[in-house]
Order: sequence, then C-alpha cells, then structure tokens
Amino acid sequence: RMHTIEEYISIIEELKTVVPDIGLSTDIIVGYPGESESEFEDTLALMKKIKFNNSYMFSYSSRPNTPAQDFPDSVPQLVKSTRLQRTIELQKRLTLEQGKKFIGKEVDVLVESESFKLGADFRGRNAQYWSVNFTGDKRLIGLGDMVKVIVEETSGHMLKGRSVLLSKNEKPMVVESKAAVSVG
Repeated sequence: RMHTIEEYISIIEELKTVVPDIGLSTDIIVGYPGESESEFEDTLALMKKIKFNNSYMFSYSSRPNTPAQDFPDSVPQLVKSTRLQRTIELQKRLTLEQGKKFIGKEVDVLVESESFKLGADFRGRNAQYWSVNFTGDKRLIGLGDMVKVIVEETSGHMLKGRSVLLSKNEKPMVVESKAAVSVG
C-alpha cells in the first residue's frame, strides 16, 4: 500500500469530524507471510482505535498469479487460526458497542424487502449500512420507502425496531427518498 497507518488514521479522523456517525468497514487478512506478533497486535490496536462497524476477516492463503505466492509462508496455520479467531472476537465486541449506540434512537431506513426474521415485517439499511429489521404496517410501507424506525435492540451487525407512529391511528412516518420530507 502507498500510505502509512498515520495517514490512514488522519483521513478517518477527518471523515469523522465531517460525518460524526459515519459507518466504516474494512477487510483484514491475518497471517500474511512475515507478519510478526507485534504487527498483529498493531492490527488489533488499529481496530480498537478506528472502531469499525464491520470487518471482513480472513487468514492468509497463497493465491496464484500474485506477488505473494512466491513469499515463504512463514506464519504457521495454527497461529493464523488463533489470530483470526482473536480478530473475529474483537470485531464482534466492537460491532456490539457500535450497535448499542443506536438503541432508543430514531433512524431513517431504506426499505429493501420484507423481513424473514421472526417478529419483523421489513428489512432495510440505515445511513451507516446497518441491516435493520422492523415492524410496520404492510398496507402503508413499501419497498424503496424511507421509514423512521426506533431501534430497540441489536444483534451482530443487525438492528431491530419498529416504525415510528405519527398519531394514534398508527400511520408510520414515511420520508420520501428524493424530497426527504415527512409525509402525513
């Protein structure tokens, strides 16, 4: 890569000043040839500092037609597996911490489909790309709608909640995608 960790952190900190609740995801490969225990610990420290919402994590394996295929695979498989498990466990904790910040808050959700989760009618995504399963009136909410949802719980990289009611007649608050205004 043509950048340093310090440059990477600086860019992310700048992004967070512009968009404080930005959602960040990354790919992590552990056990790359020559990776030391210290370098692996640096990866964990960086994950804690950045607080990624989600990570796609893998242990290194040689791929044909890549420069790394000719590197000696100096990290034993058991070490790779242990490092991967530690990385996954850390990311689970970070994701849970990030998800808990949404509980009790109202979020805008783009409705993508009906939900197959028990106790939810719809599934969509919020601005931070969290999957959100929520209850709502199927007669009033459709695919492509932006709906206000109160988040009630989190599990993994998924939030669960209910559509916000405008009044006693239980109409959900739907926000038009293009105009971003409330419809009553």
